[in-house]
Amino acid sequence: MTRVWCLWELYCAVKHKLEIQFRFPKRQEKLFLSALVNDFDEIMTKMCQVDVEKAQTCDPRDLEMIFASIRESEGGMEQLNKIVLDSMREWFVTLGLQAVAHIGTEPTESSARLLHQVALLLKSQGKYGHALDLIKRALKMFERCFGMDHPSVAACLGHLAEVLKLQGKYDDSLKFAQQSLDILERTLGPVHPDVAVCLNNFAEVFISQYKYNDASRVILRSLNIFERTLGPDHPQVATCLYNLAEVSNLQDKYEDALPLIQRSLHIRERSLGCTHPDVATTLNRYAALLWQQGKHDKAGPLFKRSLNIQVRELGDHPHVATALTDVAGLYKRQYDYDEALTFARRSLTIQERTLGCDHPDVATTLNNIAFMLHSQGKCDEADPFSRRAFAIRKKALGSDHPDLAVSRHNTAVLLYQQVEFPRLCDRMRCGCATEHFSLLFMIDRVTACKG
Repeated sequence: MTRVWCLWELYCAVKHKLEIQFRFPKRQEKLFLSALVNDFDEIMTKMCQVDVEKAQTCDPRDLEMIFASIRESEGGMEQLNKIVLDSMREWFVTLGLQAVAHIGTEPTESSARLLHQVALLLKSQGKYGHALDLIKRALKMFERCFGMDHPSVAACLGHLAEVLKLQGKYDDSLKFAQQSLDILERTLGPVHPDVAVCLNNFAEVFISQYKYNDASRVILRSLNIFERTLGPDHPQVATCLYNLAEVSNLQDKYEDALPLIQRSLHIRERSLGCTHPDVATTLNRYAALLWQQGKHDKAGPLFKRSLNIQVRELGDHPHVATALTDVAGLYKRQYDYDEALTFARRSLTIQERTLGCDHPDVATTLNNIAFMLHSQGKCDEADPFSRRAFAIRKKALGSDHPDLAVSRHNTAVLLYQQVEFPRLCDRMRCGCATEHFSLLFMIDRVTACKG
């Protein structure tokens, strides 16, 4: 993207709604696939550095004319950047899948590694179902090539656990994470960086299950390993600090969380660059902590900076949906429900496309939308969102999960406000004892509001 006249061609293609396609010469295509297998992180870092405004030309007048035309167009430079990056991401996946299609039935290490890395590419774009299929194929090949007790098998099991966690399948995720950890400790020893990575995966699942003490324990062990083996300023150290801050935040220990997230942000900006998706994720958490401490003026710009980075670098990705949800929350707390709903609906669209319609994160967004509609007095509009959230959580998380009680509670409140008492009683009968108190409390509040 360094030649401005190439940028002009891209702009014209976008302006006239033409499809953008990228092509490598055969030699460069082979080099790309080699890099995909051997240096995946470098490819992701380079992707984050693509910026159409860095284009150059020998004649400054050409540069001025082309930049002016783009800036005056709908969406300007930011929209063109997004379209270019989206096209490049799809192109990379296409190349990877084309290479995978030519893999034979005979298991080889190179084939297994290609399958594994293409799966990681798909995971990075939120295409979890397809990624899972390729990781399982790679795992079988690694096991046939190296046996069951090999670091490559452990790495594959670890990524399998990570994708399952992202799909909300926490018990299955822990099972494969434990298998990975057992292999790594036997083959590499208890203080190897790969062991620490696996421990971090455990922690993220524990956080999702509200097991905060277990999460803190494994994160601290992981942090100790990374600092001893990689140094205090490595991105993996930043990941541990981020996870520790998350645990403190979830326990309402905001003063403990703030210095952890600040150190994590400092490390990531210095080691990854200010426009890396991991920096955006950290900014998002930092903004949330500031908001919870009442520092709204400082939090708002950080939320928006995080969102802008993720939209530009990731396109339609679950992390972008999370950022949109957080901005929606910002407007919701300001009682600007119309603006909040706009961001929440954008988040829902991305989640349904990238995670599937039955993912627990989809249920969370549906629940948020139902709450905002309910707050506007639009109970009839809120009801289907609340019911769908309840159905997803019951299927994905089981009948004893705390989030299910929240969905049942919200549906019950909506039923009450619609004066559907028999159905409300049914909801209360199938809830737990603590939920009964919560429902009665909400009914008292609603009755008071109605006068």
